[in-house]
Amino acid sequence: MINSFNAKPLNEDNIETFYVNTTEARDCNPSAKLKLLFRNNPTDNRKILFVGHTGSGKSTELNRVALSLESDYIVSQFSIDSFVDYASISYIDVLFVILEELLQTVKLYNYDVDESTLEDIVNYWNDECKITSSTETETKISTSAEGKLAFLNMLSVKINSFLQAGCKSRDEIKRTIEPSIPQLVKYMNNLIHDVKRVVGDKKLLMIIDNLDKLDLKATKELFVDHSKMITSLDMNIIYTFPIFMFYSRDFMHISPYFDDCFLLSMVKVKKPTGEPNKIGEDVLKEIVGKRADLSLFEKNVLNFAIEKSGGCIRTLMNFIRGAALDAEARSEDSANKVEKISIDDIKHVYSTYRSSMERLIRKEHLASLKEKIFGKNKESNTK
Repeated sequence: MINSFNAKPLNEDNIETFYVNTTEARDCNPSAKLKLLFRNNPTDNRKILFVGHTGSGKSTELNRVALSLESDYIVSQFSIDSFVDYASISYIDVLFVILEELLQTVKLYNYDVDESTLEDIVNYWNDECKITSSTETETKISTSAEGKLAFLNMLSVKINSFLQAGCKSRDEIKRTIEPSIPQLVKYMNNLIHDVKRVVGDKKLLMIIDNLDKLDLKATKELFVDHSKMITSLDMNIIYTFPIFMFYSRDFMHISPYFDDCFLLSMVKVKKPTGEPNKIGEDVLKEIVGKRADLSLFEKNVLNFAIEKSGGCIRTLMNFIRGAALDAEARSEDSANKVEKISIDDIKHVYSTYRSSMERLIRKEHLASLKEKIFGKNKESNTK
């Protein structure tokens, strides 16, 4: 159980084994809508926002979308944090990451793109970015497959040298090249058009995950200040998007730049009245049952974990994994082997989690929380 409840997104290796359809428990099915949208209304240039709370299962749903569209699309799916740290991310970083993924697509599928297109990008890098690997030797493009591969590798080295540079160095380069970013976008679109020319009937789709984890400053820089720039590439892109920005006033300025926005809600474990929602509870029990025999939980343990998770799948996974670890530790210290997770195991994990959440609540949050819980006109709101 400790290994099975590792709260990572499902992928092509385990999605058939562990996936459970949660549509009825969420009252929404954004992944099905995405699949229908891209299958039945194919275009070359659709920009989508995908929204949901952290831990709600967005990455798993996007993995399912990607797998279902592979026959019609060349899908490039990646997490932004695998290229650059969240603390210093900007729209320029995102454009460079997209460029790197385009180059990897060209290499992976051996596409015969125009030589001048690649030269334009290298010349841009040499003229504007002025960053290169100390061990790199400039490579002249040639018509041979080996020559083009070397050229693409050189471009990747340049991009990754920028992305892996320190924050201060990257910020200096960004300030220098920002006026010429429209020129880079033009060269990237030329590359995209070249790829489209040689791929036949398939279309391009890029899925950029974990942008929903950006803080407020980075989110505004990317989506409020530069939505026009990140939607100017002539290909299909799905951007994950922070849910706090979805509910902000800024969203009215962001949404016109995107074709659609899809929200993945939490699994509903309670009704608006506060009563338990059996549909949501049963779905989460099914998810747990895919990974472990439910007889490994003592009575009411799983119900307690589901209720306290609030319908967040990742939180539920972490609760069970932590409780299993506690139970195993008790077994190590006891003469009698522990056979089941007890209510004390799960309550201990929940108590630790609750304390960590309470430490995040600042004094200025309390008035809003009281108003939300008690209402404006209740006497208890002032206590």
